[in-house]
Order: sequence, then C-alpha cells, then structure tokens
Amino acid sequence: MERLFGSRRLTVFILSVIYVGLFFILYAVSARTAAIAVICFAIILLLEPWTKFAKRFFRINRLPAVIMGLVFLFLFVALVVVFLVPVVVREATNFYSTVLDFFPSDRDTPISIFEINTNIDRIVMDENFIQRLSGEERERLVDLRAELKAYYQSVYGMDKEHVPIPVEQLKDALQERGFLLIAIGNAYTEVEARYDEVLEITREFLSEKNAATLTERLIEQATVVPSKEIWRDVVEAIMPKTIEEGTRTQILDTVRRGLLEFQMWFRDYSRRLLEQIPTFLSSLGAILFFVVLGTVYFSYYFPSFKRFTPHLYPKSSRSEAVPFLKDTYKNLERFVTSIVLVSIFVGIVVAILIRLLGLPYSLLMGFWATITNMIPIVGVVFEIIPLILLAVSARSLVVFIGLLIALLVIHTAAFIIFLKLMRGYTRVNPVIMIFAIIFFGQVLGVAGAFVAVPATIIIKQFWDHFISPWFERGKREEVS
Repeated sequence: MERLFGSRRLTVFILSVIYVGLFFILYAVSARTAAIAVICFAIILLLEPWTKFAKRFFRINRLPAVIMGLVFLFLFVALVVVFLVPVVVREATNFYSTVLDFFPSDRDTPISIFEINTNIDRIVMDENFIQRLSGEERERLVDLRAELKAYYQSVYGMDKEHVPIPVEQLKDALQERGFLLIAIGNAYTEVEARYDEVLEITREFLSEKNAATLTERLIEQATVVPSKEIWRDVVEAIMPKTIEEGTRTQILDTVRRGLLEFQMWFRDYSRRLLEQIPTFLSSLGAILFFVVLGTVYFSYYFPSFKRFTPHLYPKSSRSEAVPFLKDTYKNLERFVTSIVLVSIFVGIVVAILIRLLGLPYSLLMGFWATITNMIPIVGVVFEIIPLILLAVSARSLVVFIGLLIALLVIHTAAFIIFLKLMRGYTRVNPVIMIFAIIFFGQVLGVAGAFVAVPATIIIKQFWDHFISPWFERGKREEVS
C-alpha cells in the first residue's frame, strides 16, 4: 500500500477520503441508515465525557456510568416527547397566526388546507373558549378537532376550480341570471363550508350554546388568513415624521409588496413542510427504535471500536493514522458536547426571559432557541427572527428593547461559555463556518446545516495532518 501511494501520510489521507466517500454513498443509498449512524455516534460523543467525569470524580466504572447516562438520556427524551412536544406543537399552531398578523392582509391568495387546520386548532383551543367548557367537553376536543378537519378537508381539500356544477344548479342560474358563463371542460363553482353542517358536528361534542358559539367562529375565521397588519405600525414608527405624504405612501406600498411576496413564500414553505410531517412520523418509530438499540450496543462496544479503527489502515501507516484519528475524535467530542450544553443553556434562559416579559409561547421559543443554537452563527439569526416578531406583536417599545438587550447579554454569555469549553481544541473560522453551513444545507437539506460544522472540523483535521505538512515540506525544500 505504501509503495502504491508513495508515503505513509498519503496512504492514510487517501484511505480516509475513501472511508468518508463510503459514508456519503451510504447516505445516497439509505439516508435513514446514515441518519441513525450519525445520531448514535453523536450520543456516544455526549456519553463519553460523562463516563470520564464519573470515573474521575465518583469512582464509577465505565459500564455503570454508561448505563446511568443512557437511562437519564432516554428518560429525558421520553419526558420531552410526552410532556413538552404536545405543548410546543399547540403553541406553534397559535404562533403561526401571530406571525401572519405581522404581514399584510392577503385575500387574493387561496388559503391552503394546512392553514385551515391551523385556524381550526387556534379557534378550538382558544383559552377563553376552553374555560367555558365542562370537563367532559374538554376531553372531547381532540375528537372534535379531528372531525372538523376531516369535514373541511372534504370541502376544501379538492381543487375548488374544477368542481362540476350539478344540472339543477345550472337551471337555477339560468332562471335567475338569464345567462351562463360557458367554459371549456367542467363548469366551475365555489364550494364553501355550511353553517348547518358544521353545527351538526360541534353538537356531537359540545352543549347547544357552546356548539353554536364555536360554529359561528369557525364559519367566520376558519377559511380566512388572519392579519392585524402590524408591519404598517413598525414601518411608520421607523420613517421620519417630516417625510412627504406621497413618499410615505410609496414606501408603504413598496414594503407591502415585498412583504406579500415573502408571506406567500412563507405560507407555501410552511405548507410543504407540514405535508412532510406524516411521512416523517411514519418512519420516526423505526428510527427511534434503531437509535436506541444502536446506541446501547455502540456505547458498550465503543472501546473495542476505538481499538479496532486504526486497523483500517496498513500497519506501516498507523503511526500517521492514530494521531489523526485521535485529534479528530477529541475535537468532535468537545464540539458536540459544547454546542449541546450551550444550546440547552440558551433555550432555558430564553424560555424564562419570554415568561418574565409577559409574552406567550415561552416553551415554544425556548425549544426553538435550543434547536437553532445547535447550528453555530447562522442558527442565532433563525432564533431571533420569531422572537422579534413576538415582541413586535406585543406593540410595546419597552418589551422590544428589553428583549434585544437581554438577547445580546444571553448570546454574549453563551459565546464566552462556548469559547471556554473549546479552549485548546479546533475552532473553525466563522466565515468558513457560514459557507460550510450554506454548502451542506444545499447538499443535504436541513440535516446538512447541523452536520456542517462537524464536517468542517473533520476537513480541518485533514488539512492540519496531511495537506499543510505537505505544503510546508515544499517550502522547506525551496529554502534549502
């Protein structure tokens, strides 16, 4: 092998590239299998520091420490899934309407079935309405929402522009109007939810009075994209008071058109994202099963795996391979541990901050902050955007300024903590980090944004161990 490639370092470099290439082939063949492998390895990277800490300070051997770590981790995940996720999903449904309140009112774009379902959840789960219900009625809300969504799906789920008009309706139209619009293909009609049909559904689950109240709200609001047009107040507050009325109107019109385009993209993206959830949930059970199974066995055999890995290289080249593997593993372990701890810290503090400011959706914002902060630099931007929209919806300058100051303090502290945890380990240049996130996001989708920095750390280890020494050797030969 060394004769083939010319040197031990080149041998290790080429074989390492081949092994990385094999992983990408695995991803191309089965993204699910690759995802399970990455998640299991990430969990191991979190467990290993705990086993070292437990052995050093508590005199606990590796196996009991691993068992304790796995039990705590899986118990924590189970509690999050059972208690936190349902609340977050409910808050996310309501927050969607809060986001739309910022944008201009748009009555030209057809409402999607996803938005209708969102409106149904928002209307049925309104706290003021729920307080009026009896305990038995509250227990029926889940089934009521399912029935209402099924009904609206039957009415609005089809293409409303291609519904044949019944013959009786054609006769009525001719008698009333004296003319009929002729179109090639099917005749067109407009289908809408009917009050009596919705009332019949709500009566099955609620009292007569509550059913009538809910039905009226559904008929009025379920098929309308709500908006309070908060953007107008924000723009007018920013614009100088001395500006001419004609210029002011032109600026408002320009901003409105731009926001309408963004709103259409946001609504379409949200719809497509939500359409993928059933497919994701159908495969989530299998993924979780194999992640748990794989993590249990992988954590137990991980020391053997570490001892075996150098044997993937020729014996004559292992002196070059071992330092590369050790440095790569140590840097990945420290980065994953640091970014997870910092993300949890930011998520908890943001949730507390939102609650202290008197704003809703504290759990949703904390959960969102935790997830987005696992993407360095870029994730902070995605975290702050919904927080700013939430503060703007409160229409309080004190709340808005307080939120910005608090976020500045929180992320300054998080950055300092991250630097402390990463002291002595590889840190990637922020510019390279941003472009890596863009590149891997384009190649691998959403998952690429999360693995971009770890992948960049691996690339940097390739550079430090193989490419840089080769460049430096060339420089030394020129000098000599």
